[in-house]
Amino acid sequence: MGSVLVVVFLVATAAVLLGSGALALGRRRQFNDVERFHRARGITTGWARAGVTRPVLGEQRAAREERERSDA
Repeated sequence: MGSVLVVVFLVATAAVLLGSGALALGRRRQFNDVERFHRARGITTGWARAGVTRPVLGEQRAAREERERSDA
């Protein structure tokens, strides 16, 4: 009976450690609204300085290859 309690205690301890570790890692990657605003402002400022008139979105490979062929 004593060994069962030890196993239950070890499993509970491992679950608490894994759960708190997952929470700690998850919180580091979140942006708050102020950080997101400043990041977006930096991106759009860079676009303005570079003279970009349309938002730069990830192009699809086929469209990019077709555009490069027409430029060449």
